[in-house]
Amino acid sequence: FAVTGLTCNSTSSKVATALKEIEGVLAAAVDYQTGEAVVAFDNQKTDAAKLLAAITETGFTAEPKQDS
Repeated sequence: FAVTGLTCNSTSSKVATALKEIEGVLAAAVDYQTGEAVVAFDNQKTDAAKLLAAITETGFTAEPKQDS
């Protein structure tokens, strides 16, 4: 995901923690310098919409990022 508004490690940690709390998320890494959140998840238990909602609830905006 491309995340807008991250300013430091603290904000990255806040988003990563919110993502990791979702059932089905296997791993989440968020980098404020690149504005990128990489999430590994079980698509039988969660989906991208739930991940986006979790990011939004932390006060940031995000959109899916297409793989290159």
